[in-house]
Amino acid sequence: MTIKLVRRMASVPALTVQGLRSPGPAARWLSVPQAGLPPGLTVLTGDEGCGKSTLLRLLAAELQPRQGTVRLDGLCPVHDREAYRQKVFWIDPHTDAYDGTSPGDLYARLTDLRPGFDPNLARTMANAFGLGEHMDKPLYMLSTGSRRKTWLAAAFASGARLTLLDQPMAALDPPSIRYLVSLLQAQAGQTERLWIVADHETPAGLSPDATWALPPAPPIA
Repeated sequence: MTIKLVRRMASVPALTVQGLRSPGPAARWLSVPQAGLPPGLTVLTGDEGCGKSTLLRLLAAELQPRQGTVRLDGLCPVHDREAYRQKVFWIDPHTDAYDGTSPGDLYARLTDLRPGFDPNLARTMANAFGLGEHMDKPLYMLSTGSRRKTWLAAAFASGARLTLLDQPMAALDPPSIRYLVSLLQAQAGQTERLWIVADHETPAGLSPDATWALPPAPPIA
């Protein structure tokens, strides 16, 4: 497991990981001995099944590790759970938790739940993704790509210190992919927000501040 700094980044990490191990059963082999990431854009890479999604869920405090620690600006997701989660934006792209909610209603809900969430920015970005005519439709009526666009607009509008995206280009149309790449590339080099984008390899057109490569999953005995 290696973190490669592609360009000079701030010297003080916003996110640190020490001795982290997956709780299982998903990616029970996943282990992060040590990692530290300053703000900016990091791409998390690895083969299918290596544990990328599990690592994102651990960093989001959606899973509790078998052992080890994660800290974001000194906050621990175990002992400072609510404060930690207020600093993190993560929506599992496969969730059905919001199926009965429209994009517009979701953004209104997030405005109430998350300090710093900008509903006007979310709507503006949703429109740029081509969701204008779908803003009042429940998510179960939308395509997989449109649902992902809903989450992506929310992510950029969240203002979160740590934003976690799992294969964000999946199911998007080419114009939306180009738009998303431009948005993500604009996050490179910044000093306020840390973005971790998980994919099999660095998406075309992205020049991140750092790449974080996970080793392949071990063969099944």
